[in-house]
Amino acid sequence: MRYSFGISDWRTEEIKKIDRKTRKMLTMYKMHHPKADTNRLYVKRKEGGRGLVQTEAAYKAEIINIAEYLNTNYKTGWNTTHKGKIGGVLKGKMKNQSNAWAVR
Repeated sequence: MRYSFGISDWRTEEIKKIDRKTRKMLTMYKMHHPKADTNRLYVKRKEGGRGLVQTEAAYKAEIINIAEYLNTNYKTGWNTTHKGKIGGVLKGKMKNQSNAWAVR
């Protein structure tokens, strides 16, 4: 899935839908209780969580990695690709920014 983030244009709604579908399947196959805290799914295993990677966080991290790669390896002034999203992420102008997706 990470591979396609830099290639195809993903909408935020699609990414959130995949995340919901994943949680729903975990509940259906009794891997997660319906009334359990969903935030704990995304906490690292070492910190007492399940260690699941949040799809939106993976998307943003991958876009940032691609932008940094392009900016460091190609000195052509290429800082906006993927319909301007990469430049916005690097400058911190992405809407709905939160600390939950930050790569630590």
